[in-house]
Amino acid sequence: MDEVEEFFIPIKADELLIAKAKLDRYCVRDHIDVESISPTTLSATISSVQDNLQEDPLSIYDNKNFDPLYSCVFGIDSVSREVRNQVLEILYRGLGDSLPLFQKLLKSTSTTSSSQSSQSSQSSSQYNGEDYNEAIKRARSVLKMYVYLLQSFIQTRDKAAPASGIIPAAKGKAPKGRSKKVTSKSIDDQSSDLLEGGGEEAWESEIMKERVLSVLHNMLDSIDLARLWKLDYPEEAFVNLVSKICYTLLENPATIKGKGSAIKRNLFMVLGTLVKKYNTASGLVHTILNLLTQHEHLVTPFAELMGLLVTEYDCPHVVSDVMREVGRMDPASFSKGDIAKNLAAFLTETAENTPKAVLPSISLLMVHFEGESYTMRNGVVQVIGQLLAKAFAVDATAGPS
Repeated sequence: MDEVEEFFIPIKADELLIAKAKLDRYCVRDHIDVESISPTTLSATISSVQDNLQEDPLSIYDNKNFDPLYSCVFGIDSVSREVRNQVLEILYRGLGDSLPLFQKLLKSTSTTSSSQSSQSSQSSSQYNGEDYNEAIKRARSVLKMYVYLLQSFIQTRDKAAPASGIIPAAKGKAPKGRSKKVTSKSIDDQSSDLLEGGGEEAWESEIMKERVLSVLHNMLDSIDLARLWKLDYPEEAFVNLVSKICYTLLENPATIKGKGSAIKRNLFMVLGTLVKKYNTASGLVHTILNLLTQHEHLVTPFAELMGLLVTEYDCPHVVSDVMREVGRMDPASFSKGDIAKNLAAFLTETAENTPKAVLPSISLLMVHFEGESYTMRNGVVQVIGQLLAKAFAVDATAGPS
């Protein structure tokens, strides 16, 4: 196997261009100026890429496939809606189709050393020595390519999406007295209709956001990603890409209101898995507090997330970490904007949802009784009130210990 140039996640997109790329690293060799190329030629090029990746999703590593996708993603506002929809389909389907291939590759490592002499295991022991290491490096690069391009696409298009709302999932009239069940197959069908129709922005639809988040959760939950890096955890830059997708979606109020409840559930599953399996609690806490200072609509969703992390992911330490960071905040900062209002409401709702997780850390908030912000002082009182009503009430029903 030829030596593989690893794909490194760049800080700036143009770092991947051949003129700026570092030696021995993967780079874009044939960048396309999507503003000057004819729409027909660009559409034909992307269709060819789509055909290639349907046949072999790992072939995104080849420059003939990666370079056109890179060019479209970072010139996304200059391409047609049909091409945008096609690029989105290529990325999320390619990532999903590559997951079983990653599993097969990782499974082969566990059998190679013990079965090289066994005739029956030759098919699963096709990689030896340097060949296997190069195969792992290529698979790792492919994974980073898909997630990097997907995150870049979403960051650009979600900011361009209308703030008033998202296109809801397709509905059908159910028989009287029965609810209409949306199956995974119907979700696939609906997302395919959006992508093939070309009349709507696929990314603005509820169903497409669900599909992308589902693929990301499957990636995190079903693949032992750390083994692709041969470390305890995947590299931080990769994990951050997945987190950024979630935070970008959360910043849009329409994503998690009303019809966005299914999207919110999928978002929380991705974030919960990142905390549980990939040690992202510290980053999550800092991001939550930062976003709460800017977005009032995130108060209730983040309080719900705290409850989910405690009850379904067994991560009560995240609540303690939040309390600790709030306790360290400068009381003078609460005079700015809605910071005190949002934090006080968030802490109160968190105490209501997970009183037992909040109770051990309540002393960390006492410092804010001395601050000048009435809103924050009142918020701490509300938290204590929730603990008296909830945590101690639960203990009382359990009887004396």
